[in-house]
Order: sequence, then C-alpha cells, then structure tokens
Amino acid sequence: DAPENIRAEVMLGYKIMTETKKYAGEYVKNDLSCSSCHFDGGRSRNSISLVGVGATYPRYRSRQDYTVDIAMRTQDCFERSMNGVAPALDTQVMQSLLVYMQWISKGIPIYSKLPWALPSDLGNPHKPNVEDGAKVYANVCARCHGEEGQGTPIAPPLWGDGSYNDGAGMNRITTFSVFTWRFMPKNAPSLTQEQAIDVAGFVHEKPRPKFVSTHADKIRQIIPLPEEK
Repeated sequence: DAPENIRAEVMLGYKIMTETKKYAGEYVKNDLSCSSCHFDGGRSRNSISLVGVGATYPRYRSRQDYTVDIAMRTQDCFERSMNGVAPALDTQVMQSLLVYMQWISKGIPIYSKLPWALPSDLGNPHKPNVEDGAKVYANVCARCHGEEGQGTPIAPPLWGDGSYNDGAGMNRITTFSVFTWRFMPKNAPSLTQEQAIDVAGFVHEKPRPKFVSTHADKIRQIIPLPEEK
C-alpha cells in the first residue's frame, strides 16, 4: 500500500530486512538476517519492532556520545549484529532500508512514546545462574537454535562465528533477557524472568566474533555545543 513513487524502494527494503544475505550480502559477515531480531521485517510487534522507529530518531546514543539519526543506527546494526560492514549512506541498500522504515512508521507522530518498544532491562534483581541457564537452553532453546548454538534452518545461531559479535546489543545480558522473556520460544513465550536471565548469562559466556568498527564509532565534537539553559 505504499505510494507508487516509493513502492519499489519500500518493497526492496522489506526484502533486505527478511533476506539480508541475498540482497545485502556484501555487508553481512555472519548467518543472521535483520529479521532474526526484527520479526517479519520489523513489522511484528512481537519482537524488536521497527514500527514507528522512523518517528523516534534522531536520538542521543551513549555509544556515539552524541545524537544520531536512523541511518547511523542502522550502520551500527550491520557492524555489530551482522558482524559486518556499515553500508554507506548513499548506497541502494541503506536508502531502501531507510525508505522502508520511514514507510512503516507512517501516521506515528514525531517523538512518540511507542508502547511496544522494549524496556532496556527486566528490572529484576535476579543474578544470572549459568548452570541453570545451561539447563534452560538444553530443554527449551536447543531444539531451534541447535545443541551447540550453531543455529538451524528455523532459528539463527546464538554463538560462534555465525552469530552476532561482542559489540552487539544482544551481547548484553539485559537486552538478551528482555527479548527472551518477551518472545521466546517464538510464538509461544513461556520462560520466567529468572529463566530468561539465566539463559542470557549462559549464552553470554559463549565465544563469538570480536567487534571491529568499519566507520567512526564516536561523533567528533569540534564545534562547541550551546550550553543548556
């Protein structure tokens, strides 16, 4: 239902989201796709939804120690979650993704509070128990993600060379546990918060690629910012 003048780019953006290796393989160095975290091309609110994301940027990010736009945030995803290379702003891949994300944000006021946005942590004081997490993984997660976290045709790898690197958001126990508690197993979430935290701790200790930035990680502040009043 996108307008005719942007429809081809919107559809390509969706295909890049769901078949990332096929359409943006030169920027991807692992076995994940954007839809590994953003189900149904980011349209599903039962995942890290991208619906409305076009209305929430620019925003301050501590990683850059500055306010960034959605393009720079997307470059971060390629470098970290995809363990790959940041597409330049003027590439077809980046522009189609931006057009797509803006389109699925249609009708949402700028800087709205999105009720489906994930919290940064569960707010649960439970400390991860790696041994208990190993049991949760074996009993619940391995059937889809593989006994050695290598992934299967129905679920992405969670550690090893084919997974996200140690700079990705999912490499935070807080982020992983929120995602797991809210959405796993897919379509039938059933873990307690404590189980989610435990399995996050278990996965967090597994080996994965090391993050290597392919573009400037921090914004160079040359011009002094006006003092806040």
